[in-house]
Amino acid sequence: MPGGAVEKGETLEKALVREVNEETGLTAMAGGLVAINEKFFEESGNHALLFTFRASVVKGELMAEDEEEISAIEWVDRSIANERFPFYDGGFDSLLAVAIPYKFQPETK
Repeated sequence: MPGGAVEKGETLEKALVREVNEETGLTAMAGGLVAINEKFFEESGNHALLFTFRASVVKGELMAEDEEEISAIEWVDRSIANERFPFYDGGFDSLLAVAIPYKFQPETK
């Protein structure tokens, strides 16, 4: 599942589009927010919030931009995805059943 850090000045939605493209070669369109996870990285001392969105593929061909960073790209069925990402209670089917709107709120003056 594509993922990565949000860059300075980047919204979550723009980060999703950029990360999906960098890691898969696909152009994605973000949908609703389906999960928020929290994780501590003890070795680096970092604390992260992980946002999972529904997304649709708009265009592109499946290929890694940086083959040294990405070891493999593949489509898998939900049962395999559930095994590889066990941190979603109820599996990916539970994520597909819900979504809350995400909207960036620009600064107002």
